[in-house]
Amino acid sequence: MKGTTTMPTKTVFPLLLVYMFLAMLGAGLVIPILPQLLIEFGASGKAAGYLVSAFGLTQFLFSPIAGRFSDKYGRKPMIIGGLILFALSNLVGALASNFTVFHISRFIGGIGSAALAPSIMAYIVDITTENGEGFTSSWCGYEYG
Repeated sequence: MKGTTTMPTKTVFPLLLVYMFLAMLGAGLVIPILPQLLIEFGASGKAAGYLVSAFGLTQFLFSPIAGRFSDKYGRKPMIIGGLILFALSNLVGALASNFTVFHISRFIGGIGSAALAPSIMAYIVDITTENGEGFTSSWCGYEYG
């Protein structure tokens, strides 16, 4: 059903780009406040490295699984689920009372991002006509920076 209509592309594509931006933003979201977190939780530099890598590692491990689920259950449920997990991770991180809970929030965020990224890319391919593939692919690549 690829490229059956162009109307959803005009309305959905910018929103998908925003979701993709959020998914990619999550990886570095903690970096600007990391020094303050280390002081607040009394953590070491080594713990900071684990905290930063927790998101990316989880996203790396769960992306293939999320891609398979996206093919099996549909793009939209995975995108919605990814957004919910991403929001939940930020809420858990904001309310974290210790460094372990903050780590857990980063793992949840990585899973949410893993659900978002492949599903969004697949959805964009599904709604794009052959003439627009270069344009939409370049924007997806731009999101990854």
